[in-house]
Amino acid sequence: MIIISQEKDAILNFDNVITIRTATDIESKKERLVAIDTIDGERYYIAKYATEERAKEVLREIIDTYKFNRKEAVGQVQAFYEMPKE
Repeated sequence: MIIISQEKDAILNFDNVITIRTATDIESKKERLVAIDTIDGERYYIAKYATEERAKEVLREIIDTYKFNRKEAVGQVQAFYEMPKE
């Protein structure tokens, strides 16, 4: 599965992901970022949301999409998850 960033400026292969988590935006101190840590030691901030609750909903959607694709699309075209704007 691939993950497309909120701004559509990055595509990450889920096979290279170690961690997906939320983090507080340093500038606003309120908004929540979705961060991805990869096997090569890089960290990417791929989305920004107004609340922690929304960021966690998006994490859940990623998990659900991954689980569905692992079960249903084995051997088929690689699926993707596109980070929602809000």
